[in-house]
Amino acid sequence: MNDFRVDADGVIIDVILAAYFTDQTKQTHTLHALRHQHFRQKIAAVPQGTTMEIMKKKK
Repeated sequence: MNDFRVDADGVIIDVILAAYFTDQTKQTHTLHALRHQHFRQKIAAVPQGTTMEIMKKKK
């Protein structure tokens, strides 16, 4: 968890941000006062070593 103080147009709000991964999903929570937002993002699985093989071919 990370605590932030946001100042926009003279309004100051304390915000808590939490992000973590479960299975193949990135989950992010934002909390301020009594408000809570929850975001989910699917992360595609990449076979291990795939990016390294592509980089080797480009050289």
